[in-house]
Amino acid sequence: PQPGDLVCPMLFYSGFHGTHLDTLLRNLRVETLIVVGFATNACVHTTLADALYRNYRVILLRDCTLGMECDDTYRDLALTAAFIRFVETHVGFTSTAAAFLEACRHAG
Repeated sequence: PQPGDLVCPMLFYSGFHGTHLDTLLRNLRVETLIVVGFATNACVHTTLADALYRNYRVILLRDCTLGMECDDTYRDLALTAAFIRFVETHVGFTSTAAAFLEACRHAG
């Protein structure tokens, strides 16, 4: 973080659980969360679910996240791919970072 950045330390898997993140985002009038991070099938998953339950629109940048893979899944990132599909079908939207940045350029 840089001086002046808002910081909300995470205590558990979800960025919302036991933190002031929801209050901070609502005070800033945030409605959409752009999500990146590790681990897709733990921290990212629970944070996205908690965001959905709080009526935020979520967009996961699928090339900016990675799950905790197992010995038999790390070569093809199968667990990461499965979670990305779960987000697309049950939670929100996904995009690549390049497509998201391009959309931002056109929106601005």
